[in-house]
Amino acid sequence: MTQTELLVGDPAPALPPATFLKGTPVSAFEPGHVYVVECWATWCGPCRTTIPHLTQMQKDHPEARFVAVAVWEDNIEDVRSFVAEQGEAMSYAVAYDVAEPAASGGWMPHHWLLPAYRNGIPTAFIVDRAGRVAWIGHPVGMEDVLPAIVDGSFDLPAAAERYAGWMRESLTREKAHLQAAVQGCLKAGDRAGAVRAYDAAFAACPRLEAEAGLNKLRQLLSHNGAAALDYGSRLLASFGSDHPYLKRAIASEVVATLEQNAGHPQRQTFARFVVDVVGGGEAERPEDEDAFEACMRARCLAVAFLSDDRPAAALRQAEAAIAQGRAADLNEGAIHRLQSLADRCAGVVASQQPKTPTVVCEGDVCRIA
Repeated sequence: MTQTELLVGDPAPALPPATFLKGTPVSAFEPGHVYVVECWATWCGPCRTTIPHLTQMQKDHPEARFVAVAVWEDNIEDVRSFVAEQGEAMSYAVAYDVAEPAASGGWMPHHWLLPAYRNGIPTAFIVDRAGRVAWIGHPVGMEDVLPAIVDGSFDLPAAAERYAGWMRESLTREKAHLQAAVQGCLKAGDRAGAVRAYDAAFAACPRLEAEAGLNKLRQLLSHNGAAALDYGSRLLASFGSDHPYLKRAIASEVVATLEQNAGHPQRQTFARFVVDVVGGGEAERPEDEDAFEACMRARCLAVAFLSDDRPAAALRQAEAAIAQGRAADLNEGAIHRLQSLADRCAGVVASQQPKTPTVVCEGDVCRIA
């Protein structure tokens, strides 16, 4: 994270000393002009999808200057070739971000994306005639605001207040600071420190626990199983009534640990926790559970029963997961993975079946081999 924020209403940061691959280079924001600055990449599918939209908007609003800066790219020549191939389909200025500071992934992430709490692309910024950030978001969403910014009717103070309200409600700032603290601990190999970072953040902002509690659970599962199960139970008690799918989400985290470590010393304890959380029978299935949730719930139970040495019950749940997965229109890759789980369960069931005795007769004497 950088030390400053970039919110709606703030002065726009400087543009990078970038290499322009197309269009008239823009080195600074000139007063009296509106700019649209987009962060994108050639490897980003959604970014490529927005190219025709941006081209059309540039044509519809020639008063605004569009600048697309390629970020998180490794090779300028690859970007240059991509832009050339687009031809007139990409009818706006395109630049290649500078690599420094490397720790942040380049100029635009360091000065624009990260201060704006944006870690994904495409992300667009509209800079008004006074050099202030008037809007931040996905490029497709700006067509409703750009005309007002261009014609001068846009109410920037009101927009800034709405954005500040969204920041407070979404806990975007708190989530970003927590993620930075946790990542710092994990980078240093301090898993216990990461858990303490969660605890400190939740104490400062109790609402944050409903959003990030599963992440803390994941950390606990990696090194403190008993504490993890206790915390999972507390999460359910605190937030389960307001989040109907929390049971399955918690169970999925425990199941992921079981799948990553089949020989986990607490595998049966973990498995029975999963069964207790999501319910082991059809009668315990929530009435409003859709096919996808039913599939995921059955999959959790299949892994749990298999880990608890109950392969027949595991096989029934795996088969139920396949049926519900098809009802939910899961792709064939997902169905194949469920079938692999069912095959694994069936293999264990078969291995536990008593062998049919073989009768061997020799002369007037028979014996069971």
